[in-house]
Amino acid sequence: MSSEWSFIKESKPISLLQERNIHRIGLFKFRNIGDVLLMTPSIRAIREAFPQARITAVVNSSTEAMLQGNPHLDEVLVYDRSKRKEGNRLYHEFQFFREIRCRQFDLTINLVSGERPAWCSLFSGARLRISYYNWWPFWSWFRFAYTHLYRYPSQTIHQVPFQYYLLQKCGIPVPSCEAPTTENRLELVVSEADQIWADQFLFRHGMTKFIHIHPVSRWLFKCWDDLRMAQLIDWIQESEGFGVVMTCGPELKEKERAQRILDLCRLKPLSLTGEISLNQTAALIQKSVLFLGVDTAPMHMAASLGKPVVALFGPSGQGDWAPWTNSKVIIDKGCPCGPVLREGCDHHALRACMAAITLDDVKTAMSQFIK
Repeated sequence: MSSEWSFIKESKPISLLQERNIHRIGLFKFRNIGDVLLMTPSIRAIREAFPQARITAVVNSSTEAMLQGNPHLDEVLVYDRSKRKEGNRLYHEFQFFREIRCRQFDLTINLVSGERPAWCSLFSGARLRISYYNWWPFWSWFRFAYTHLYRYPSQTIHQVPFQYYLLQKCGIPVPSCEAPTTENRLELVVSEADQIWADQFLFRHGMTKFIHIHPVSRWLFKCWDDLRMAQLIDWIQESEGFGVVMTCGPELKEKERAQRILDLCRLKPLSLTGEISLNQTAALIQKSVLFLGVDTAPMHMAASLGKPVVALFGPSGQGDWAPWTNSKVIIDKGCPCGPVLREGCDHHALRACMAAITLDDVKTAMSQFIK
């Protein structure tokens, strides 16, 4: 069977700037926390292209904090994933699609492929519906959900230029993305209330000069060795004279992993494991001297707030997920199997690529900033 019939044809590039009557725009990003933050440069580019339009970002629940106070958005519409487990799931889905329909979008842009954004685009009734796709078969119903489809870039690129690539296909001007700049920066707004909370919290604990460490990911295969992380925390406090504030996400498996690290520390850091919101985490990062962590959303938050970042990478790949900042050191020993499970490399055990990162590797990287 020829490729013409095996796969969907890519649409021809268009110029949205020449389209009339684009007054309401919907941007879909049904992914995780860091993914939503990484879409903020594209939001800015769309706002600059359509300064008078009403722009709505449509995202999963628990990720909307990344768009709080974003000056380029008029609205953030949240899909509550917790209701998927309830008995009235179909009713919930219908209600959400009705919310989409009520926005009366003229244009929808889906910044990543998937089933839910396809349904949302189809039900939106928008005249122009644009999306990425990745080798869908010719008979896939997804192709009927959109008016214009563009394939993923053939090479691995960072998520910021990855999303710019789709905008360029639509004729939306984007800044250069060869490296992070002020024009293509991430944008995270820390509210005044959260800044006050962080100031009061740090004052109560006598914490002034500190390093923020977020050592655990929802995906435990991204984590470093617990003992080495504990030894690093001791070294920061004993030898370098900095305090340490340690955070982690609210899931039980994350808190258990973080507690194991705390139990191995001789000098206990100030711990807020699973106890604070994303907004409060951002406020603490903003007050810190340096951020250290594995590939997680707070790593991207630190990059967006202009903080130096030391990031430990292994299976997730820095090519598309590295912190989008010039003030960073990435420690990556290479991973032959990537995120794919293989023998001796499961989602809970310490992966060989992460085990290859030594304590001295991290100390050297951090010294570039704290010295």
